[in-house]
Amino acid sequence: MVCAEPYDRLPAHGTRGVGSSRRDTLRALLRPRSMAYAFRRRDDALPGRLKLFHPYGAVACVALRPLPSRYTGLLHSGAPGLVRLGWATDEKLAIQGIGLKLFVDGGATHNCVAVPGFSGQDSDDFFARGVTTWPEAPTEPLIRALAALLQVVTPTPTVLSVASLATVERDGRAVAEPRAPRRLRFTPTGELSTAGRDVREALAALPVGAVLYRVEDDDGPIAELVTRSPFVASSFGDRQLHFAHQEPRADALGVLTVRGRLVHASADEAPLHHMAVRLRCGRRILAAAETDLDGRFALNVARVQLGRRPALVVDVLEPGEGAAARRVAELRGPRRLLELPRRLDLGDLRVRYWEYDASTPLPRAATVDGRAVQPFEPGYMRHMVAANLGNATRRAAGVALLRLRSKTTTVARVQALYPEPFTRGDAARPRSDAWFAARLLDGFNPVQPERREDRDDRFMLRFRWPERACDQLYALPDVDVALELRGAALMPAAITIAAAGERCVVEPGDPRWERAKRVARMAWNLDGELRAHLARCHLNMEQYAVALWRNLRRSPLRRLLAPHLRSVVAVNRMGDASIFGNLGVMAEGTPLHSSGAVSLLRAELGRLDWRGFRPPEAIYPGHRYARCAQRIWGALADYVRRWFSRERAGLAASWGELRRFSEDLVEHAVEAGAVSPAVLGDAINDEELGRLEQLATYVIFHATFAHSWTNDLQVEDGSDLAYANLAMRGATPSSLLSVDDEDAGPWPYHGLEQLYFAYALSAPRRGLVVANDYGDLEPELVRAIAALGPELAADGFDVARLRSRINI
Repeated sequence: MVCAEPYDRLPAHGTRGVGSSRRDTLRALLRPRSMAYAFRRRDDALPGRLKLFHPYGAVACVALRPLPSRYTGLLHSGAPGLVRLGWATDEKLAIQGIGLKLFVDGGATHNCVAVPGFSGQDSDDFFARGVTTWPEAPTEPLIRALAALLQVVTPTPTVLSVASLATVERDGRAVAEPRAPRRLRFTPTGELSTAGRDVREALAALPVGAVLYRVEDDDGPIAELVTRSPFVASSFGDRQLHFAHQEPRADALGVLTVRGRLVHASADEAPLHHMAVRLRCGRRILAAAETDLDGRFALNVARVQLGRRPALVVDVLEPGEGAAARRVAELRGPRRLLELPRRLDLGDLRVRYWEYDASTPLPRAATVDGRAVQPFEPGYMRHMVAANLGNATRRAAGVALLRLRSKTTTVARVQALYPEPFTRGDAARPRSDAWFAARLLDGFNPVQPERREDRDDRFMLRFRWPERACDQLYALPDVDVALELRGAALMPAAITIAAAGERCVVEPGDPRWERAKRVARMAWNLDGELRAHLARCHLNMEQYAVALWRNLRRSPLRRLLAPHLRSVVAVNRMGDASIFGNLGVMAEGTPLHSSGAVSLLRAELGRLDWRGFRPPEAIYPGHRYARCAQRIWGALADYVRRWFSRERAGLAASWGELRRFSEDLVEHAVEAGAVSPAVLGDAINDEELGRLEQLATYVIFHATFAHSWTNDLQVEDGSDLAYANLAMRGATPSSLLSVDDEDAGPWPYHGLEQLYFAYALSAPRRGLVVANDYGDLEPELVRAIAALGPELAADGFDVARLRSRINI
């Protein structure tokens, strides 16, 4: 701004060509409070106003080059800045004046002004004499009168402080024990002269690198002031550039230390460690620090930066996330600066940051003002809406049809709104017993059967419900499916259905066999949505996500897991109303009410633990899910092992964070012992690293492959209302096995909702591993998964569709 608009023609004023007139001086005598700007405002630029004593001058970039001395702060480190040189004159007086503004990284500027005294000189050479921050008292009547009036603003208007120069280093670090001289003198070197010319023109001709002054204390030189650019005279430099005048009493103020401790807003008040904290006054950032492992911080700030009525604000930022500053507290300072203590202790500051939701028995993240604490990636919502545009249109058509013809609209009519489902591609395939058994193990709900103790070739699938709601709409029976190996094929041997005190066993060849398989598919379908999809993937990964974002900030483990856990909290919150709400698909479209669904999810989460987990082994040659899962698990385990070997030093340095991460997982699990501790000791060792490797592999496996398989196959197994439903009409096994197909399925509206969600959850395709479309995955992981493409394709899994996170 100084150089952007230089004068085309230098303005002239006063008998020497520059200076303020007697009229301007008299005007200031009548309005002394207008001079308060010079002492009270700390801004670097002010709206245009006449500088009474130094109305015209020239500005250049300079560097304060320190010499060895006992002083601290900028007088020790040096700093770049701006200097303004100009005459302070009326028709009789010619007095030099300089303003120096030094820059600090990330903080406010520090200013210094100096004059030779209050008597003029006959020479027009600006460098004929030196200047000082503590001149002799004025003797000229007009200056004495003005100084007396300015005592309304400050008790010592002619004595200026340099204390602030010693309170902060060039890089912004505050000095705990500042040492500053009582005054500074700026002594010309004797090599420069402006005699015989307009001082502004003479200054513009000085070479870059010239030493303008030797900066001295009472004992001798402590620094040099060197030009780093040519001098420029401009309207901005004369009318807006401001050099704050520091009062001498600031010498006694020193440094204000603001202390405090950040804790979570929850009842346990756990410390918020390694969070960025900054102190500001208005928009000016005064100091910054980071909390320690106990959440404590200390901010040192030079008091002269605070002004007379400081309104201090503490901002809390999450490091490395680019998050906007979150205001924690606002403290308004006392009316007089001297009333501030040397230390200000804010005590414990409660911050709502990744709190656990106390309103649910599940380990979930609390909302912030009704919204998820973490949003989706930018652009994802637009992609999701676009991907589901056709699906939403079909749903709207179905809703309109049901409203207009509610009594005559059938489930088949609703089904006709959607494309032909996967299960009708081959009319004989879904009816075969081999297909039925294969889909139970390799469909969207890849159930792991129990092997019978008496026969290695016999297996059992059990579908149990903790709470039944067999009302007038739907039944929810317990179902057991017996399977047996016959050569290379897995075949169903019997289906047992129990409800309302009645138990029926149906075997192949029974006329009710096909209806029994449909009841079994209904139980398998609902079990898959609740246990395999929502519990094992969505809610299971949310508990790891909350523990990660609450605790891992410096740890490299955050970098490894964050891409896979980002978005799960957002998508879970988005689905709360549509799935678990009073009008959600679980409450309306199944026999389970919301409380029953939550009870089932809680019980399932109590069975899930990273410790000892391995994907299922193939139990027959056609077991596709098991083979794919084993390959993915092996690739992930190798990748994680190599990553941990590289990052051992970083993990050791942030071990305290990892212990907090493990403690949160254990303490907030649905029940004691549900999640095993990964970190037990206070220092890193091979055993602890092994546990963390297993945990990391478990998280990545479930956030990628387990969820991709379960989520994306819903459209295959759940898009045919005559094949697999979330509910069936009937009260007893006998009624379920005797009702016709059309009357056995869900009511048309609930069938429409099942179809909508089956298509909606598989349509979005963002956040894929091989594509790495968000660019946040380790290249080594992408290469390892891509290399499995041919093997996985042989089992019908397209590696390009593998999701990197749970975002749907």
